[in-house]
Formats: sequence, structure tokens, C-alpha cells
Amino acid sequence: MVSYKLTYFNRRGRAEPIRYLFAAAGVNFVDHRIDEKEEWPSVKADYELCQVPVLEVDGKVVQQSKSIFRFLGREFGFDGATSWDQLQIDSIIETLNDLENEGRKVSREKNAEKKEKLLKHYLDVVLRRIFGYLEGILVQNNGGEGFLVGSKVTIADIMFFTHVHDYLAFIPEAKLVEPKLLGLYDRIKSNPGISEWIKNRPATKF
Repeated sequence: MVSYKLTYFNRRGRAEPIRYLFAAAGVNFVDHRIDEKEEWPSVKADYELCQVPVLEVDGKVVQQSKSIFRFLGREFGFDGATSWDQLQIDSIIETLNDLENEGRKVSREKNAEKKEKLLKHYLDVVLRRIFGYLEGILVQNNGGEGFLVGSKVTIADIMFFTHVHDYLAFIPEAKLVEPKLLGLYDRIKSNPGISEWIKNRPATKF
């Protein structure tokens, strides 16, 4: 049996999509959490890139969260059935990465006036454009009653769910209103493994 150990800080952040994937697949892993203030400064140099998350697979180490996420998606059967499906999945993940980057601009801005302008643009333009785009993709696939790509849950759906359930918490004003995407969100949240993970995961700030 393959052994997995995921190392990250004692929060959700970049590791949470990976944890959701483990949960959805029903695969056990060691959820190793480092205290960011007390422990990390003394162990940071032990990691070649001086960053986490890090995944150990039977003792072999790999870094970069998106690469880990995609690798486990393939290992657990949450990838695309065809090369075209996989391209669509990768495109959706990169689009969600753009959304995350735009959100970070808002949450990290200290100047009140600039922050207000960035927030308005994010809420009225960025969020609606990207979620509208994803809504269109979903509707084109089985009328929006299934998943973003193909006929089963993929890492695209799990990454989308993570953004709505966790990442949007950075910006309380940000809401998902697109009806078909709301349905997809509920379908992923009701996945037995994911719902169990949310119920029992350590209570941490984002």
C-alpha cells in the first residue's frame, strides 16, 4: 500500500484542495501540520525550496501544490477520460488560479481608497466574468446538472469547490450566485468523504 504524508502549516491555504482530494478518494494520509510561528523558522531550511506544501509518497518528496494536486488526481482517478477532457480541466484550474490572484490583490491592499476600487472591480467584473464563464462550461456539459468536465467528479470540480467554500472567505462580500454552479457546489459538498472532512477537520483560520 502506498503511504502519503502531506506537510503544510496548521491552516487550510494551498493544502486544502489536496486534503479534499484525499477525502473524496477515501485515501488515508498523514496530515502533518507545522506551527507557522513557533516551528517553521527552525525547520524551513529542511525543505529544498523553503516552502510547503510538500508531499511524501513512500518517502519520495515532491513540492508545488498544483503539481501535487494534479498528480493525486491522476492517481485517484479524478483526471480527464481523454486528453481533451484533461485540457479542459487544466484550463479551469488555471482560470480559478487567476481568480485567486485577483482576490489576493484585494485582501492584501492596505490603502482604503485603492482597496475599495479593487473590491468593486473584483465583485462586479472579475467574479461575475469568471463564474459566468464556468457556469457556461457547466451548462454545456449535461445541461449543468453534472460536473464541469465529463461525467464524474474531477479535480476541476474539487478546485472550484475549494475556491467557493474556503478561498472566498478572504473577501466576505464575494458571493456565488450563478444557479448551476450553486448546484455543483452542493453536489461536491455532499460527497461523503468531503462532508466528513469538513465536519472533522481541525478548526483553523484560513
